Amino acid sequence: MDTSAQHRKFRRVYLHRRPDGERFPLVLEADGTPAHYPTRLLLNLRGTNAAWGTMEVAANDLLFLEQVQIFIGLQDLEQRIEDGQYLATDEIQSISELSGVSLDRLRQLNEPKVKPARLGQAFSKEHTVTNLVKHRRMTNIARYIDMIAKVGESLVSNPIARQARVALREEMLDDLRVRRPSFRRSRVRNATEHTELARVVEFVVKGNPEEIWFKGDIRARNWAIVTLLALAGLREGELRQLKLQDVDTNRGRLTVARRSDDQEDPRLREPNAKTSDRVYPITEIISDRIEEYLYGHQGDAAELTGSNFLFLSHGPTSLGRPISKEVVYGAVKDLGKHLDIPELHPHSLRAAWIQNLVDWAHEHNVPAGELDRFANYLGGWSYLSNMASQYRGDHLTKMAYQAGLKVEESR
Repeated sequence: MDTSAQHRKFRRVYLHRRPDGERFPLVLEADGTPAHYPTRLLLNLRGTNAAWGTMEVAANDLLFLEQVQIFIGLQDLEQRIEDGQYLATDEIQSISELSGVSLDRLRQLNEPKVKPARLGQAFSKEHTVTNLVKHRRMTNIARYIDMIAKVGESLVSNPIARQARVALREEMLDDLRVRRPSFRRSRVRNATEHTELARVVEFVVKGNPEEIWFKGDIRARNWAIVTLLALAGLREGELRQLKLQDVDTNRGRLTVARRSDDQEDPRLREPNAKTSDRVYPITEIISDRIEEYLYGHQGDAAELTGSNFLFLSHGPTSLGRPISKEVVYGAVKDLGKHLDIPELHPHSLRAAWIQNLVDWAHEHNVPAGELDRFANYLGGWSYLSNMASQYRGDHLTKMAYQAGLKVEESR
């Protein structure tokens, strides 16, 4: 008998797009109906204004949890937690260990033809995930179990018995959460060296795009894309959701607007601004490159679909549609290949922007506090965020280190 089929309640995650533009992920059971407790969890997240992407990740983490249950033989988890039979220490330990394993590997081992193996024999380094992913999985698993346990506790009429279950639940959740690994912020993971970022900015300002892209429409669009990423510091999602009305090249202004659940966006997985709206002053070089694309090739593509998005696809089967994430990553990858920087990606160009801004502020003696406030606004961070100061500190540390090397070389 297929043992995995006995556990298989959750079949897949389905992203539903409502007529009003709202995207809402659902965990579907084998018969195609939405699963009860996962839907409750996702509705709770929606109530906290979580983006659809955040909810979709949480939904997929519940699919992962089911694979964990199959592997360790943990059956009827939801009913068990609702009844107050909380996880034991060894079960929590297994969940913690398996949260660091890739979903594909777990699925392979859960196939009925695969011989069961001990944890130490079943997994190697190639099957592991980052600490960031493991931390996120354990957080969502704890959130899910907590919600189910609270439902069960609400049905207990005896206040003493209910309080006893509350104490056990909190003890279980503390055990789960304390096992989450620490991780470094994404700004320092796989960081491109500042000297290479300086080369990126120099090429974007002075280079020739014909050395990278030969087709005129692709060249004009991609040149404008990498220019906005490197010289304005936009996130790739913010760039992909720009519309024609957001750009005013005559006045040198660009509006980054937050439009969640946009009815005009035909993409199921719509991009969006990560933070609140902001108006960004753009330089002449940015305006020129946007205009070169806008008045040269964008209009021809837009006529086919009537799209009012700024950056459009120029492919034979997708002409005139808003661009995908792959288009932005591809443009940056092409730039990195030309400059012999193989690990270059869109967020690297955002780091290049803040590095260039720090260099400018350092040259003009701009006080650190003023730079941080200015960078927080332009970068789309909150007024109280310390992200700008962290980026600034990283770059100044590198500058000081390089200066120290030069002093050593001159001795």
